[in-house]
Amino acid sequence: MLNYFALTIKNYIKMRKILFVFMLAAAMVSLSSCEDNEPNERRAGIIAEDFVKKEILSPNDLDYDVVGVDETAHQTCHVVANIKTLNGLGMKVPRKVSVRLMYLGGDWTDEKSWSCLSVRFLDESTGLED
Repeated sequence: MLNYFALTIKNYIKMRKILFVFMLAAAMVSLSSCEDNEPNERRAGIIAEDFVKKEILSPNDLDYDVVGVDETAHQTCHVVANIKTLNGLGMKVPRKVSVRLMYLGGDWTDEKSWSCLSVRFLDESTGLED
C-alpha cells in the first residue's frame, strides 16, 4: 500500500513537470507571435510627435496629447493633437497640430519608415494657421 502511494506521488510530480514545460512552451510561442510591425492609430500618433518636434523652436518643452487619428487611405493617416509649446517670446501657447503621415513599410518605430506629408499648426488664441 505504501509503494502504491509513493508511485502515485511520483507520477503526480512527473505530470506536473510535464504540464509546466508544455505551458511554458505555449506561452513562449504565443508571446513571440504577438510581435507585429504593422502601424496602427496609436503608433501613428507616437511617430507624429517626432515629426512635430522637428518643426518647433523648443522640442524639449513640448506637451503633446493626441486628440484623434483617422486612416484616410491604406497606410495613410491624419493625426490631430493638442500641443503646448514655447513661442518666440518664451511663453507656452496652446495649439492644435495636424500631421498627415504615410507608412512606407519596415519598422514602425523608425522615422525612415514613414513619410510626413504635412504638419500644420493652428494657434488657438488667434484661430489662425501658422
